[in-house]
Amino acid sequence: MDVEHIENLVKSVSQYKPEIPSDPKIEFARVLDLVNEHAKEPKRIESLLSKYQKNCRSSKDKLSQAEVQRANLRKEVSKQKDEDAYIDKQINKLNAEIRDTSFKIEKAKTVSIISDKEREIIRLQENELRAYKYMTGIRFNTYVPDDTLEALITNSRTNFVKAIHFDQSTPIKKIREALWSIIKDAGTKIWDNIEENKEN
Repeated sequence: MDVEHIENLVKSVSQYKPEIPSDPKIEFARVLDLVNEHAKEPKRIESLLSKYQKNCRSSKDKLSQAEVQRANLRKEVSKQKDEDAYIDKQINKLNAEIRDTSFKIEKAKTVSIISDKEREIIRLQENELRAYKYMTGIRFNTYVPDDTLEALITNSRTNFVKAIHFDQSTPIKKIREALWSIIKDAGTKIWDNIEENKEN
């Protein structure tokens, strides 16, 4: 430290502390104390600066982490919005299907109501079917596929039983002729039995 600087310090001290004794030794000792205090200032400032920089780095790290979390949250929110939109779309689709199904059910209910006239027609047709089955002895198998025709032709009086089977490729005319031929055979046996009984 140069002499001029020391003198300035002395003047400063003398100005603000007039009670300081004029003894040069005491004055010099006080000046040295002041110099020592000023010498400590850079270290204190450096320590404070280091602490400040450390706090700044910590704050920057926290800020960076917060930015990452915010970005992740935005992605999750966007994804959730997409999922919500998809779910809403599916719900709307299901509601539309439910409305359509309900409409079809209500329509089917009105169509399925049988009037008295229709009920009478069905009863007459059932009676006709029973009569045809009784006269011809045909019992169709309704459990086979639609492209297949299976039936048994029976006659309980003569224990006549014959099975028939046709597929879709068989012409209708051939099926009709075969059925009538078998029915004729069944009826002929009945007639033969009647003739035999007459002769006896």
